[in-house]
Amino acid sequence: MPSKITKSKDIIDKSLLKNKFRKDLNISLYRKKIDKIDIKLHDLIMKRAIYVKNIAKEKKKNVKGKVSIYRPSREHEIFEDLLRRHKGDFPLKVLIKIWRNLIGGYISLQGDLKISYDITLETLVKDYFGVTMVYKKINSINKSLNQLNRNGLDILVVPFPNNKQKWWLSLTKFKSLFIIGSISESIFEKPKAVILGKQDMEYTKKNNVIYMITLEHKKSHLLEKYIKQKKYILISKGKVDEKYAALLFSSLLTTREEANHNLYLLKNSEFKRSKIRIIGTIPYLSEKELNARKNKVQ
Repeated sequence: MPSKITKSKDIIDKSLLKNKFRKDLNISLYRKKIDKIDIKLHDLIMKRAIYVKNIAKEKKKNVKGKVSIYRPSREHEIFEDLLRRHKGDFPLKVLIKIWRNLIGGYISLQGDLKISYDITLETLVKDYFGVTMVYKKINSINKSLNQLNRNGLDILVVPFPNNKQKWWLSLTKFKSLFIIGSISESIFEKPKAVILGKQDMEYTKKNNVIYMITLEHKKSHLLEKYIKQKKYILISKGKVDEKYAALLFSSLLTTREEANHNLYLLKNSEFKRSKIRIIGTIPYLSEKELNARKNKVQ
């Protein structure tokens, strides 16, 4: 007859085996669910690719000349939606990186996008555009601006303009080149680079609209005063030649109509004899919004 100790041990062993079996079964069930999700994700990625190719075909039907396959405003809207709806423990930075590579892959389905960039921005640019693009390092921004103007480049990525980075003064010569987007180290950081192209500037719900004025040196201090009064943001100023200076400044606006209205007011101000134009639009999220969304996902 088995002893009480042996019976007790058998009961404990069976209980442990039962618990282990239950745990293994639960893990197996979760893995099967994950496998099903992976298949659905892959199916959706492939389905999205079909729609992207269809859009590319429609663009070619309706647009004469070179089709714009890079849409910074559209991408900004996608990332705004991600920020708004994201919740749970999955890291937002990883999610954004996945999406950036997906978008890069879908752009490549529409055609080669040749991205030229200042050598100091290599890591930033490749992290942003992903692994499927055609990349080219540049050594001279001014030479590359010439190439971009002659349609020798698709887009050009250069450091954000400031009082040290004065490549933007060359835009006084190139009236068909525009700042069409920007790149930050993360969606919560200020831009470190701008993206230049010849395509039309696009507007989102909120835009950092960039203006440039070329005027006589003697009037530049009056313009600085005007910029401050009208609550524009001065980005940079520089010397065009012995007679003329240029100032770069911006305003946070919501529509193209507002941007053009500001331009109209500038052209009819005391600086109406100066050369004034909009040279760029950058999709924008306010610092308040960024902080609120940052706190939400932390």
